[in-house]
Amino acid sequence: MRTPMSAARVDALAEIYRLERHFDREQPDLLDHALDLALSEQRQDHHLIRNVMRNARWSVLRRAQTRISMAAKYPLADPSHRRRVWRDPEGREQALMVDNRTPESAAIAADFLARLDGEAEQIGQYGPRCLDGLLAGYTARETARIASVSTTTVERSWRHLRRYARENFYPDHR
Repeated sequence: MRTPMSAARVDALAEIYRLERHFDREQPDLLDHALDLALSEQRQDHHLIRNVMRNARWSVLRRAQTRISMAAKYPLADPSHRRRVWRDPEGREQALMVDNRTPESAAIAADFLARLDGEAEQIGQYGPRCLDGLLAGYTARETARIASVSTTTVERSWRHLRRYARENFYPDHR
């Protein structure tokens, strides 16, 4: 059997719901955590709303700080995400995740690769394999082995593809 909530607890919950209109929409964690703390029967009724809001604020800040420090320690699995790391005035390491991929950049890259692939096909039957080797970061010798052509042919193909890319995508860098 549940015990009824005290008047102080009911007042604290009503105050938290009233505060919801005045808080930033970017801080839903703060009010959610404050509600959880206010519902806890282990808290004293004396100064409940003040204690709940203070504890919720510190818990949310501590959680964000922990998330930042964990992000600074562990490598990112996705190479399209980058991390900016710095030290705050207290000397703690801070990190910020940056996603540098946008729909526009993805569309531009897809168009760039499609046009480059079309040019590679114009080189000959070995062109697409030479382009694949270039994009994969293989050496000319490794690419020549995969494409079954000479190293000189691979290097000539790469020069042609680089020149094509420069002339068509970076017209100022001729």
